[in-house]
Amino acid sequence: MEVTADSLYEAAVLGLKALKSSAWVDAVGPATRLNIQIVEPAAEHMILVAQLTRLLDGGATSPADVMKEEAAEGVLAT
Repeated sequence: MEVTADSLYEAAVLGLKALKSSAWVDAVGPATRLNIQIVEPAAEHMILVAQLTRLLDGGATSPADVMKEEAAEGVLAT
């Protein structure tokens, strides 16, 4: 699927949200791997659902991470 996001974590949250609502996916658990491909500039990242959950559960350690956490939580809330 394709999403538009301002950060890796926001892209992961948008992808996770889409996966959870998809009839094509049986289950999404902590060990589920999310592969994120950045179009411009080209790059690829992998994040585990467990890592994303840890960030959203208050794992932010810097002001920038706190902002990412809040933005990601806002996306999940919609």
